[in-house]
Order: sequence, then structure tokens, then C-alpha cells
Amino acid sequence: MKTETAARLTALALRVTGALNDIAAEIQANESEEDFQRLRTRVGRVMGAVYFEILYPTFQEHPDLIPSDFRNLNTQWFCSPSPKHLIQGQDA
Repeated sequence: MKTETAARLTALALRVTGALNDIAAEIQANESEEDFQRLRTRVGRVMGAVYFEILYPTFQEHPDLIPSDFRNLNTQWFCSPSPKHLIQGQDA
């Protein structure tokens, strides 16, 4: 993928995950704990899909696009060959 396209894709994917996070915060602030827990699980699945299906492959191809706040998380999975252990809930 061209760097310019990857940069636009990354920006959009990060906006989407930010919006999903905002939705979860809104539900947490205004709804029951049960509703929040149910939604949090669903939102987490969608966010995981965005990270693992869009951002991860993009960052593998264009590591210079990894945001600095991601780099500072000490999460090495962005640079690992495969994040499948994270998706499957296994230890690295």
C-alpha cells in the first residue's frame, strides 16, 4: 500500500477507535453497569478487529506510521511477526 494511503487509513482507523471509546464512556456514565459491561465487550471486539485487521498490517508495512503514543506503551506486538497469540488469548 502506498504510504499516503496507509497514513489516511491509519488516521481514519484511529478516529474510529476513538469514537468507539467515546461511546463506551458515554454508556458507562449514563447507563447501568450491566449495560456497560455488555457494550464494552462488543465495542472491544470491534476495536480489536480494527487493530488486528487494519492497523497491525498497516504498521507492519509502514512502521513509521505507528503513533508515538503507541510506541511508548511498550507493546511489542506491533513489531512482532504475528499477534495471533493476543487474539487467541495465549501468552507470548
